[in-house]
Amino acid sequence: MGHGITANELHELLYSDNTFALIDVRGQREYQTGHIFGASRLENNIIADNLPVLVPYRDIPIILYSTVSDRAGRAAEILSAKGFSDIRVLDGGISSWINAGYDTVEGIHVQSKAFGEIVGDIWHELTQISPAKLKEWLCSDVDNVRILEVRPVWEVKKTGSIQGAVSVPGYELFPVIEDYVREGRRIVLTCAGRTRSIIAAASLKRLGYIDNIYELENGTRGWILEGGKLEEAVPASAPTDESKAEAVKRTAQLAAEEQLRFILPYELQEMRAAGRPVTVLDTRQKALFAQSEHIDGSLSYEGGQIVQNTDDALIIHNADYVLADCSDTVPIMTAYWLKRMGIPNISILKGGISAWKEAGYSVTKESPVLLPDKSAFSEEDLIPDPIAEAKHYIEWESKLSSQDSYMEYFRRKGVI
Repeated sequence: MGHGITANELHELLYSDNTFALIDVRGQREYQTGHIFGASRLENNIIADNLPVLVPYRDIPIILYSTVSDRAGRAAEILSAKGFSDIRVLDGGISSWINAGYDTVEGIHVQSKAFGEIVGDIWHELTQISPAKLKEWLCSDVDNVRILEVRPVWEVKKTGSIQGAVSVPGYELFPVIEDYVREGRRIVLTCAGRTRSIIAAASLKRLGYIDNIYELENGTRGWILEGGKLEEAVPASAPTDESKAEAVKRTAQLAAEEQLRFILPYELQEMRAAGRPVTVLDTRQKALFAQSEHIDGSLSYEGGQIVQNTDDALIIHNADYVLADCSDTVPIMTAYWLKRMGIPNISILKGGISAWKEAGYSVTKESPVLLPDKSAFSEEDLIPDPIAEAKHYIEWESKLSSQDSYMEYFRRKGVI
């Protein structure tokens, strides 16, 4: 069984350097109407199976909360039976947090989305165009426009994208971008809303691609509000060797300039042997991870989605996270943005999976089993009318950077 933690104690813990996990055990509908910034969400019906995979260290402090203490108390019993030894339940639930004068935040993946707004609205690290301007370009000079859709393939298949868009999921954009730049067209990056295309466009600018790179304001939702239709995206061609080589060169230069941390396979092995809380995140596409050998005990999380979904991907606050892939390109870009978000202890496994295997360490094709979250839903499910949903989502996301409660974390971490 767990013991209690007060709202004031939890607030102090959130901004400390201590290692812990903060888990909201409510359903998504309750969670997104108001939760504690930085909380991950795992309902009681999946927490027994999923948390031991996501947090394999049984002595890490686990802080649980719900609307009131009963569901969190039940979760504490479940986790205690699983061997977790330091479980704390927020006294009085989230109501006590509010009564203590602390804010809650609305929505999901708030940390990532708020950071995207910082990159776009506060730092101005990209060039945006409106859906109306894109329509004008497509009507007057369609052959001079290349639209790249940066969301995961499964999501684009569900919703569709702008006519003629090429699907380049997540950080798979970087190995292929040189091929599209050499076409000489205007390149417009889009996602469903704002965050992912903002980060993608700002990434290309940071890599030195300055001219003819644009981010579509409000993504496909903005396109719908402009009267546009969505359809199936075109799969991207495999990157040429020249394009992959250019990505390697540019990302290596960025890593050196930003002093990103690399570790060698033996160093990762030593970290694990020492019992330090370290999570290896394999940043390849999920399909490739599932069919390929990967580091024993690693978790699959595509690079771009780590930056998009930090509350899901980085459940253990202040733990060591090691990023691994077939090459260093995607881990470098992922580590770059996580560092800028104020997240500590991010390392890149030098040489990735190949270097790990060559060093003689354990690999597997078996994947950790995580039960699906049956309460999860998308904004489209919550508001089925596409016009109303698009307006609601854009209004919510565009205000994130102007709300003090959402920015407190970034100020305390020195991000802004």
